[in-house]
Amino acid sequence: MNPEDILIRSLEINYLHFKFVGVAGIRDIKPFDINILLKKITRLGNEKNITIQVFDSELLATWEHLLFSAHHAVKAFLNSFNISKSLAIESLIYASGQRQIKLAVKILGLKPLTENCALLIIGTSQEEIKSIAEAVCRELGGIFDLNVLDIDKSKFYRIKKTFDISDIELEALTSKYTWDERKAVLVKLILERLTYQHF
Repeated sequence: MNPEDILIRSLEINYLHFKFVGVAGIRDIKPFDINILLKKITRLGNEKNITIQVFDSELLATWEHLLFSAHHAVKAFLNSFNISKSLAIESLIYASGQRQIKLAVKILGLKPLTENCALLIIGTSQEEIKSIAEAVCRELGGIFDLNVLDIDKSKFYRIKKTFDISDIELEALTSKYTWDERKAVLVKLILERLTYQHF
């Protein structure tokens, strides 16, 4: 594993034994049976006492989207306003901007034809997170690549539609109308959506 394969940050607030959150992108994953794969990942998480969630990367607005969701999911458990019983599911709920698990899975869960995915791991140490990321990547048969979380123009419009971001909202926060600025504003609006939709 190269250092750039997985982004690891400290949690803003520690919850139980969890101290770090890791985000990775995985491309070119091999065909899989969703139920079997999720059971294996859940079992791995339970064995290691670590939180693992896998997302379809097509509607994720950069690594910030997942890091933000992880922090808020932890805060939800700390303050007892979590919707689910699982930190992994709570992270999925936050990332999707929904309050219903089924809708969250529909938006950001793995699909039968998913080729690129994102991995979120919340754990005790950086070494543990790297080790789990490698194990999940092997299970998926893919290649680490954080670029699957980047936003191209096609993805920009899919995200905008899914999270109901209007042109008026984008234009209100955009001054130069450059592509980089529009992407940055979209990410900012997504993170705002995810915060307000849970209160």
